Amino acid sequence: MTPEQKAALEAAKTKMRDALQAVVDAPDDVTTEDLEALEAEATEATEDFERMQSGFERRASAAQALADLPDAPSFPEVRAQAPVHQGEIRVGQEPLTYGRTVGSSERSFLQDMIKASPPGGRAPDQAAAERLMRHAHEMNVERRDSTTTDTTSLGEMVPPMWMVDRFAAIARAGRPLANAIGSAPLPAGTENIIIPKVTTGGSVHFQTSQNTAIAEQDMVTGGTAQAVVKTIAGQIDTSLQSIEWAAIGMVDGFFLPELASLHANIFETSVGAANNTNGAWQGILGTSGTQSIAYAAASPTAGSLYSKVADAWQQIDTGRFLPADIIVMHPRRWAALVAASDTTGRPLVVPYASHGPMNTIADQSSFASEGYVGEMQGLPVLKSSAAIPTNDGAGTTNDVVLVMRKADLLLWESPIRTRVLYEVLSGALSVRIQLYNYSAFMADRYPKAISAIRGTGLATPSF
Repeated sequence: MTPEQKAALEAAKTKMRDALQAVVDAPDDVTTEDLEALEAEATEATEDFERMQSGFERRASAAQALADLPDAPSFPEVRAQAPVHQGEIRVGQEPLTYGRTVGSSERSFLQDMIKASPPGGRAPDQAAAERLMRHAHEMNVERRDSTTTDTTSLGEMVPPMWMVDRFAAIARAGRPLANAIGSAPLPAGTENIIIPKVTTGGSVHFQTSQNTAIAEQDMVTGGTAQAVVKTIAGQIDTSLQSIEWAAIGMVDGFFLPELASLHANIFETSVGAANNTNGAWQGILGTSGTQSIAYAAASPTAGSLYSKVADAWQQIDTGRFLPADIIVMHPRRWAALVAASDTTGRPLVVPYASHGPMNTIADQSSFASEGYVGEMQGLPVLKSSAAIPTNDGAGTTNDVVLVMRKADLLLWESPIRTRVLYEVLSGALSVRIQLYNYSAFMADRYPKAISAIRGTGLATPSF
């Protein structure tokens, strides 16, 4: 686990512990409503901690698998392996059917998809079909959030975990903000998720005197928060020969990771700045009713941005009545803060030490290109190249700093699916490789949980 992951996990753990302690320390005369609010915060903090811990553990497992690969650029040696009997499924310590271990390196996921349902009327390869079925069971057991594998005619499958985990290795911005928000499984058969909004709440007041009417107001709903299920998809056309005859590592290590890296990039971009057009969601920056903090400065400084961040979270405190839990900025903005110094040349953002930094505006816990990198005003700072635009404002050179309560944002995803199609391009002996999934995003459930700092003070920084 990286230092920034440890710091983020420790912060989430502390938040969970404090929330649980608040329930324990509640006074005997606490009202039912107040106790329920405390319990809701404790439940939310616990779920955030467990989701973050689970995500870090999965990434650590993927990192270990990547570290176990041989350093040589050539493909691993193919070794004999005992046959797997039909119906036998071994998980846990056993290598996956399409894992990255040497024992399974002679199997190609894409090649098996073609062999199991070959073009030209050829007989299906029974061994390939059995391996795909075994893989489907493994994905159900090994990957708890991929419970649907859609094996109808073996035409579409959830790809092997190592392919999904390797997506971040492509030189393209990933989806750190989407991962930080966390996603729930997309409910089956759902095209539109609607949550009613309360526009008029109840009423509580002093009773003027005994035996007189007490305050009364029925709750009224009006309007909704809505998330429409969208499809994010891509495809690559290639020759049948490149699948059937190319080296296995090239087949499985090139096509799907490329598509999925593009998928992750557009996913993150959409979470941040999609504008509900061309089939996309409504992203965070375009959500109506959010807090807007103007930051106009011809000569911006780290100190002036620092005060805007404080304004951003206090507006969430007073508008949402619950605390912000994350700051999101573009890597260039974080770099500008790291480069800032006081009048004596001392840096204002320094790596965190065991004794704690002094007289700083933030601390840096990681040099990661994306993801959690430090803390500012008690809030974790996350860098995202894709979610934060750098062409905001009239001058189209500004970026944006988001201060949010990410726990109020809702994201649903289906497992990523893949298909290999050959009929449509059969006249040229070509195949079409597709990757897609379904998702829905809701940022307008509590718009006041989002503060966006925008303006000329966030123009392209100079170093």
